[in-house]
Amino acid sequence: MKDNDFFKRIFSVRLLIGIIIGGALGYVYYHFWGCQGNSCPIWANPYRSTLIGMAFGGVLLLDTSKKPKDDSTPQL
Repeated sequence: MKDNDFFKRIFSVRLLIGIIIGGALGYVYYHFWGCQGNSCPIWANPYRSTLIGMAFGGVLLLDTSKKPKDDSTPQL
């Protein structure tokens, strides 16, 4: 696999959309349902909840599909 193909697969539009939506949902969770009084360290801070949401969204929409091999080259 070429390096360029690797980066195209990792940094796809689908991944970026997952990160953006996940971050937004993480902040929404903090704003409406987050822990009050710092009782839970992850969801009581807006920055942490946004980062966790971004990670969840990125993992959920990460493109892990394998591309089929190109069989158009002649076999010797």
